[in-house]
Amino acid sequence: MTPSTERSFHVTRQSGSVLVHVHGDLDLRGSGRLGGALGDLIDGQGNLTVGVDLRGVTGLDAGALGVFAAAAKLAANRGGALTVAGLPARGRTSDASGPPADDEAAHLVHFYKSDALLADSVRRHLEPALRKGDGVVVVATGPHRDLFEATLIAAGIDLERARAESRYLDVDAMDTLSLFMVDSLPDPNRFRAAVGDLIGRVSPAGVSLRVYGEMVAVLWAEGNVAAAIALEDLWNELGRTRRFALLCAYPATAFATRDRARLFRTICAQHS
Repeated sequence: MTPSTERSFHVTRQSGSVLVHVHGDLDLRGSGRLGGALGDLIDGQGNLTVGVDLRGVTGLDAGALGVFAAAAKLAANRGGALTVAGLPARGRTSDASGPPADDEAAHLVHFYKSDALLADSVRRHLEPALRKGDGVVVVATGPHRDLFEATLIAAGIDLERARAESRYLDVDAMDTLSLFMVDSLPDPNRFRAAVGDLIGRVSPAGVSLRVYGEMVAVLWAEGNVAAAIALEDLWNELGRTRRFALLCAYPATAFATRDRARLFRTICAQHS
C-alpha cells in the first residue's frame, strides 16, 4: 500500500516555534500524513512549540482529530506544546472516515480518545462496503465487536443478512493473534495463511473488501511494541498482493509515556 504523496499542509517557522497550515479536507488518510509531519517537528526538535492552523480546512473528519491528541502527548513528553486553532464549524465536518469508493488499497490509522469516537469511525469505514454488497472483516476484542455490531445495526445495516451472505466476518483479536504469533513476534508465513484465510472467506473475485483490525493495539497494550510495528509491516506486505482497505486504531493514551511517544512517527509512517 503506497502512501500518497499529496500534501495538504505547509509549515512556516518563527523564533522557537513552527505553525502547520492545513488546507482542504482533512480525513483519516490526511491525518496520518499530518501526524507523521507533526512527529518529525516535535520529536526531532526538542522543546519546540508547534501550532496547527485549521482555518484553511474545508471539511474535517471527526476521527482525524485523534491525531492531535496523540501528537499533544508526544509534545508534552518532549517538554514542548501543541496548539490547535481554527477548528471548523460543525457544519463543515465530513462524514466519511473511510477511503473513497474507488480506493481499495488504503491503510488508515485512527488515534481515538473514546470508544464512542472509535465506533463511529469504524462504522463510517465499514458502512459503505456493507451497503454496496462488498465484504467486511472485523478483527477486534469482544467488547469492541459487540459495540461495532450495535453501531452498524443502529445505522440500518442488516448484519444478519450480511453474515448469511458471507459478507461480514468478525473474529476475536486475541484468537487471531494466536494463529501466527511465534516467540512473541508475528510469523510472516503464518500471518499470510491466517489473515489470507479470513480475506478469502468474505472477498471472492470481484468483491471489494474493507477491514478493521486492532491486533496491533492489543500487542501495544501488552507492551510488545516491536510485534505491533512488525505486524503493521506485514499488513502492508499483504496489501501488495491482496486488495483491501484497512483501518487500524490506537488509543491516544498509547503515546502517553516518553518511550512510546517517540514511536508515534513510526506508526504514522506505516499508514497511507
